[in-house]
Amino acid sequence: MYASKFNLKDWLKDNPLGQTKIKASIFELISNRVMNEYFEVVSEFTNFMQSECESGLTPYDIFDMINEYQIRIKKLVLISNLRGYATRNTNKVTKVTYCVVRAFWIDSNGNPFRNFSKNLGAEHKIKGNEENLTISALHTLQNEMWDLYLHEYKNCHTLTNQLN
Repeated sequence: MYASKFNLKDWLKDNPLGQTKIKASIFELISNRVMNEYFEVVSEFTNFMQSECESGLTPYDIFDMINEYQIRIKKLVLISNLRGYATRNTNKVTKVTYCVVRAFWIDSNGNPFRNFSKNLGAEHKIKGNEENLTISALHTLQNEMWDLYLHEYKNCHTLTNQLN
């Protein structure tokens, strides 16, 4: 069976039923109906997620493929609409403060994380030239991001070939 990134059992644990603290009898009647419906829907969903379509893909496969495409598109948008941020780091030994431009990337779960940085130089040496250096650094980071994207998706045709 296909090992999907989507784990139904974990998802159900994260979306539990019966978290209310209300114990009045009218709510228990509704709660029983809701609980019965819940278990019926979970059963239907489990059966659906384990079924196969004509191409031999399960809904798990399709779900993962959709997530892969969403992450891939997020990365392209991130490269295109690059937003770096400037920060300062001080060397603990020399006490020299350096200006650094950083940018985020998207992990395999679709979450942003800090992955790219470009040192502009010592703060006292770049005074008056920060804007030009920042633009140059952002251009460098954008190229690095593009290179990483190409590396990560060098076999990108495999996603669409699964549907054929």
